[in-house]
Amino acid sequence: MKVEKEEAIAGATGAGIGVAGVGIGVMGANAAAMTGGLAATGAVVGGGMALGIVAVAATPLVLGATGFAAVKVYKKYKNNKRDRKEGN
Repeated sequence: MKVEKEEAIAGATGAGIGVAGVGIGVMGANAAAMTGGLAATGAVVGGGMALGIVAVAATPLVLGATGFAAVKVYKKYKNNKRDRKEGN
């Protein structure tokens, strides 16, 4: 699979937004607040603090993969549309 510049930028941007969102959420928080937040996040997905850490860590990865896939699908759609136009 060939990864082009636009796709890599979209993936990195999505991951960066996720990291920034998590960082802003805990800015100025003390250890008790962070622990409570991770435990609450873990409870939402059916676990405790450890599962909360996994859920929070996975967010930038999911956003990056989504951005990458969106650009990849758009470029494929655009190329198919161009190819159909040239064929007519």
